[in-house]
This record gives sequence, C-alpha cells and structure tokens, in this order.
Amino acid sequence: MIVDDDVYKKRIKICRSCEHLEKKLGVETCKLCGCIMALKAKLETAYCPDIPPKWLDIWNRKQEVFYEDDED
Repeated sequence: MIVDDDVYKKRIKICRSCEHLEKKLGVETCKLCGCIMALKAKLETAYCPDIPPKWLDIWNRKQEVFYEDDED
C-alpha cells in the first residue's frame, strides 16, 4: 500500500532535516537503513529506524502517530 501525498510530503520534509540523510548523485538515502527515501517514504508499512523514530507508520494503531514538524 502507498501513503497519500500529504503523508509522503511530511515524511520527506522530516527526512531532509535529519542528520542521517545522505545525498549522493542526486539520490537521498538513509544512513541508518540504507533505503532510498523517495521510495521508502511512499510505503505505508515503512518506518523511521532512528531512536526515537522521527515518523511513525499510520497503520500502527498501537503507537500514537506523530510528525516532528507538523507545520504546513
């Protein structure tokens, strides 16, 4: 399943402000998990591997869904 554009944009915005984001040859990847963020941020079941996570999955109803930067 794929998240809607609003969730995707929030995830990408958070990742772009993260110290673990690495950009090489125009591709943004997470240094913690090695994932390509343009793809990972679209997946409903994806999660942030940082501790604590910077964004949580919407599908995970056991934890409160939050975004560190909820503006915009």
